[in-house]
Amino acid sequence: MSPFFKKVLIVFTLSAVPILIGLPITLSTKDPLFIELFLIITGILQLLVLNVRTSRAERKNMKKSGTYKHDKQSDNYLSFVSVQRTILLSGVINIALSIIYFLIFMY
Repeated sequence: MSPFFKKVLIVFTLSAVPILIGLPITLSTKDPLFIELFLIITGILQLLVLNVRTSRAERKNMKKSGTYKHDKQSDNYLSFVSVQRTILLSGVINIALSIIYFLIFMY
């Protein structure tokens, strides 16, 4: 499996989970707010995870080498950046879906 396809699959899964959780609740209560609620909560939590992950990596690097600079050629750093981009993309997509859902169904 190519890395690009793997990232697309992860982002799709992380974006579909809040919809799959909120859809039965929305259908049972007849209130369209629940899908938007789950989308925005998931998007904010993903951005929070990204923030905590970045600060932990910077703190670890500061303790290790006394600077915030990373070795940009190491495999560990490239993997770290790849995961960061995937989480960021998924969080932004969830928040954008929440805004689009709000604009379509709440007006």
